[in-house]
Amino acid sequence: MLKNVGCTRITPFNKEQSECEFWSRSSTPTVDQENLKILYKQGFINPIPVHFQNKTQIFWNSFQESMNINKSGFDGKTRILSIIAKKFSYEEIKSNLNVSNDAVCYA
Repeated sequence: MLKNVGCTRITPFNKEQSECEFWSRSSTPTVDQENLKILYKQGFINPIPVHFQNKTQIFWNSFQESMNINKSGFDGKTRILSIIAKKFSYEEIKSNLNVSNDAVCYA
């Protein structure tokens, strides 16, 4: 629809990264796009909307709580980590769950 009225998509990231899009009706949309790229690279624009970030943090907090109260001991925690390790990087798991390199590698 925006294309039909003369707008150009200038979003500095792809659709897989975010549902948000930026459009310009400027006669020089490449200038707008470059400005957005600069803002994005410097961290002023986040491709993940705030409501998703909050849910992500809620997920990690809940996951951390389940790790802390796991009654199956080390084996139970390892099993939980092995399931989530398939979907997240080691760095994400280590930083969000405060687990050691050994725990992540063992999983």
